[in-house]
Order: sequence, then C-alpha cells, then structure tokens
Amino acid sequence: MSLLNDKERYRASRLVRLDDRRAYVAAHTLKRLVLAAVTRLGPHSLEFYDDAYGKPHLDGQKGVYFNLSHTHGMVAFAYSRVIDVGVDIEFLGPEIYDRAMAAMTLTPDEILSVERAADPHRAFLLYWTAKEAAMKAEGKGMSMPMRDIHIFNDTADTHSKHWSVWHYLPSGQHILAFARRTMTGEEPAYSALPCLVMEEAVLWECADAFSAPR
Repeated sequence: MSLLNDKERYRASRLVRLDDRRAYVAAHTLKRLVLAAVTRLGPHSLEFYDDAYGKPHLDGQKGVYFNLSHTHGMVAFAYSRVIDVGVDIEFLGPEIYDRAMAAMTLTPDEILSVERAADPHRAFLLYWTAKEAAMKAEGKGMSMPMRDIHIFNDTADTHSKHWSVWHYLPSGQHILAFARRTMTGEEPAYSALPCLVMEEAVLWECADAFSAPR
C-alpha cells in the first residue's frame, strides 16, 4: 500500500475480506497513478478531501473530475478535465432477482421492464448501474433516492439534471455504466472522457506490486 495515505490505508484495513482489501488497494493505486499523470504531480503528493455529500475531490486542483468503482475482480476509474463524471461497475455473480430491492430502487415502469426481461437480475443491474453512475456524477450521495432517478434509453434524469449513460460489458460477469451530463447544444464539445477498466488478473498484479495486505 505504498502509494496510499493514512486514511486510505485505514479504510483498506477495515475491510474484512482479503479480496475486498486487495481490490480497494488496487483501485486507489490506479486512481493515484492516473491523476498523477493528468496533473503532472507525484502520486504520493496527491491529497483528497470529501465534500459535504461525501464526494471525493483532488485538493488544490481545479478542473479535475474523477470517479472510482470496484467490485469482485474488477475496478473502473473515470476522469475528465471539463465535467463531472460517474462510473459504477457490478459483478453479476450467481444472485437472483431481488423483488424487495427493486421496489426500493426502481420506478413502477422500470420494475415492469425488469420483470418482463429474459434475465431479470441482469436487467435490474443495468438500471442499478445507470442510477449509481448518475448519482455519483451529480455528487449528492444518499440524499437522492434511487427511485427518484428515471432511466429512459441512454439517459438518467434526476430532479435537476440530465445525464447521458453508456453501458459496457467488460467481461461476461461484469456490467459497467458511465455517466456524464447531457450536452445542451450551447456548450463546446467535451474532450475525451476516459474510463479505464482493470481486469481481475491485472488487478491482482497491481495489488501485489504495491504491497496489498495479505
């Protein structure tokens, strides 16, 4: 964990499962390496702070927007120099569709769409990741109930903003959603918005290379 600061090391140590600790270390190592390249600062020197909603920011740097997500076997990191972005990645796994969870997070129309799908669990995760990515991009945390975010085609609508959402399948067992604010037509075109995904084998190698807890 040589690149991580005391706060990140503490959070890693609080994770019970070894795989979760290794994933956390790899994810935050990737975050530091990418942002060091973007800002041309040393990865050790980067300092972060959380705003009132818990969204992390890079201290002392304006115009650097980023978001991080990790799950079983994979990590995703997105950043931009022009606009807020959000990313969420989830592991499909052996789980089955959870009606109670759907009732808490989806609108009635979305539930109907999920339950008509050939694979309801996968359909649910497509909605879930889209909403999570939009929530993380907007940065309001749990103050924004997921049921209040409406997904239609490739957009996510909150109370105040519209987000464009893209889905990717980085593996047969993972679903990723990337969100950024929808362009109005009155703004300059956005520059490239990279979204990096680390596969399981590379994730473990990264964790080992930077002394992940064993």
